[in-house]
Amino acid sequence: MMPGPLIRRALGPAEHWVTGLYRRCFVDVRQFAADLASDLSPASILDVGCGEGQSTEALAEVFSKASIVGVDITPRVGRLFRGDNQRVRFIREDIGAFADQNKGTFDLAVLCDVLHHLPVDQRAGFLQNVASCMRPRGWLVVKEWQPRASLVHLLCYLGDRYLTGDRVRYADGVELRELLNGVPSLSVDHDTPVRPWRNNIAIWARFVHDRDEAEVRSIR
Repeated sequence: MMPGPLIRRALGPAEHWVTGLYRRCFVDVRQFAADLASDLSPASILDVGCGEGQSTEALAEVFSKASIVGVDITPRVGRLFRGDNQRVRFIREDIGAFADQNKGTFDLAVLCDVLHHLPVDQRAGFLQNVASCMRPRGWLVVKEWQPRASLVHLLCYLGDRYLTGDRVRYADGVELRELLNGVPSLSVDHDTPVRPWRNNIAIWARFVHDRDEAEVRSIR
C-alpha cells in the first residue's frame, strides 16, 4: 500500500483540513473555482476525476445554484465533501460507462489535475468521453500542472508519484492545447493562470458540433 492512505487514516478528524492545506501549497482550488464563476453561470456541472470531493466542494461553494455531479473510479469518491448534498452527488464509475448514460447533459465539465495521472495514450479517448457528456456550446476547463525546473515542481512530482503511486507525466500548455484541439468535438478558446504557481494553467475549450461554432461565446 502507498503511504497516502495510511497518512490520511492517521490524521483522523483533521484529515479534511490537512489535505486541503496540503493541496493549497500547490494550487488554490477555491480561487480556481471563483475564476470560473466570474465568467460562467452553468446550470449543471460535471467534476471529472473528483477524487474524495474537495474540488467539488469548491465548485459547490461558488456555483450555489448549479447541480453538480462528481465522478471518479476511486472507492472513496466524495468522501471528504462538505456541502449541500441535495444538489451535489457522487458516482463511482469509469468515465466511458458514465458518458454512455449521460450524453449532452452538462453545461460545464471540469478536470482539475487529472490528466497527468492518465497514461498518455488514453488521454484523447478520455477527453472524448468527457466531451460527449456536454451540451452544445458548453465549456470544458482542464486545469493542469506544467513541468518547470524548480523546487516546487520537484515537490509536486514527489507528492503525486509517491503518495498516490501513479506514474505521472505532466504536459505543458502547448501539448495540452494540441491534445484538446485533437478531440473532434472540442475547440480550444483560451487559457488562464491559476494561483499560486506559474506551473498551474487552465485550458478552456468549447464543445462544438462544427468548428465554425468555435467563435460563438458562452453561457454567460
